[in-house]
Amino acid sequence: MKRFFAALALIAFTASPAFAQDEPSKSVTEYDYEDDVVTGKIKKPSDELVTGERGPKAGSLVTPRTNFVPELIKSVEQL
Repeated sequence: MKRFFAALALIAFTASPAFAQDEPSKSVTEYDYEDDVVTGKIKKPSDELVTGERGPKAGSLVTPRTNFVPELIKSVEQL
């Protein structure tokens, strides 16, 4: 919920200066590139990325519980 309000505030603060413009700028420059032909090659690396072996992955220090039966029985008894 905090992220939603933060995003909403960010949008509100960044969009508000656009309303302050009275009239559009009269000096508009247009460029026409339709007749220009662009040729070239795609440049890629010729070698592949080689990575070394990764070390042993450490196990998780938190083990998930497999038995919740006592808590389930307590919650049913409270109903």
